[in-house]
Amino acid sequence: MSALRSLQYKLASARLLQKACSQNSVHPSTTAQAAAAAAAIVNRRAVNLSTRGRGVYSMQHSHCQVPRRKPHPCSSVESDVTNSHRSLLQVPCAGSEYSTRSSADMAPGLVALVSGAGGGIGGELVRQLLHRPDTEAVIAGSRSGGDDSWLDGPLGELAKDPEVGHKLRVVTMDFMKPSTIYDLFYDIKRTWGKLDLLINATGVLHTDTVRPETSMKRLTLESLQINFQINTFGPALLVAAMEPVLRKSNYCQVAKVASLSARVGSIADNRLGGWYSYRASKAALNQLTKTMANEFKMTKGRGTPVVAMVLHPGTVDTKLSKPFQSNVPEDKLFDTERAARQLLEILDKADESDNGKFFAWDGQEIPW
Repeated sequence: MSALRSLQYKLASARLLQKACSQNSVHPSTTAQAAAAAAAIVNRRAVNLSTRGRGVYSMQHSHCQVPRRKPHPCSSVESDVTNSHRSLLQVPCAGSEYSTRSSADMAPGLVALVSGAGGGIGGELVRQLLHRPDTEAVIAGSRSGGDDSWLDGPLGELAKDPEVGHKLRVVTMDFMKPSTIYDLFYDIKRTWGKLDLLINATGVLHTDTVRPETSMKRLTLESLQINFQINTFGPALLVAAMEPVLRKSNYCQVAKVASLSARVGSIADNRLGGWYSYRASKAALNQLTKTMANEFKMTKGRGTPVVAMVLHPGTVDTKLSKPFQSNVPEDKLFDTERAARQLLEILDKADESDNGKFFAWDGQEIPW
């Protein structure tokens, strides 16, 4: 092997390593493994090229270039994250194995995405999915995914777990910043080439400045905007963005989408009033999900059928419900383990006949 060709390999390896580390916040202790994986990718590409009769591996070859990525068709904001060609150096979270994946090489294991993974229900859904033996990867979307703060919480414990840590990928997802959704789509497309399960577990009821309204006199623009941005707009944009990879699902006969709503989002069930912003944002989420379900049904010939539904988890002992638990019967206040288990039981049984439906935690349908 000539010195020039050897240098070319090293340059390509360094570029892949730099790109992987910058996108995935790789810790210094893991760079040696990443460098080895990057070198393996370059060598594999060189072998593939030589067997195809394409001659000496060139740094100008299309397989080595990193073209600027086109904006997601649902986005008006162009991302500055670049897209590699077909193969990608995947650098998952702490404690995981390094591997490469081609878009044509999709394993039959479950690839799941959970938004709101930093919350009580979302975090528990991630934990239970990780412990399933047929799970290939769980992508945990959280606002803290871009920094190290999640390492000190439940997600950090899961990442360090030798049994399941290699299946966890913690990513930045902030519904107040839609560009994070489109960046994640391209990450999933490059790394796994598909998505089998999407669960929207993000939600807001109150903040430091926003409280549920007990009267229309308490309605504010801030409350409406925050509730709709997080409870409605974000989940809808996430499903729309992930539609192409959901169509590539190969885990079972259908891909599944579930958004966590609430019984108070039912118009037919609204007997008490109040909670204007929250009720309206969940009712809007229900309508958007139902409309998407109709489109999935009418366009099922485009790929794997997709089932979209809305789920009411009940009253769960989390920060969201904490100020409002005093009037909840003890047997109707669920811990996160039970809530997540009940939701996954519904999803496990779901098929195409459940597309566009609104289910409570016990499997009973809720009127729209």
